[in-house]
Amino acid sequence: MTDEILALATSRLDDPAPWARSFSPLVMAWLADAGTFTRESFAAFSAWYPAERDTRGFDPEVGWIHAVAHGAD
Repeated sequence: MTDEILALATSRLDDPAPWARSFSPLVMAWLADAGTFTRESFAAFSAWYPAERDTRGFDPEVGWIHAVAHGAD
């Protein structure tokens, strides 16, 4: 089951919605702490983090986004 969650979280790094992209690394960090991680997920994250342009911490319509903080996790 954790492999499926990791695959979904990794795929969300390409989501058009900034909140989907920003919360994926948080899930990925929890999975990595639990021992579930792959080279492919690491590569996807490594490509996403420096390229993420939506670095707002808060959006008045959707709430907290914080890609920078979750990426740092």
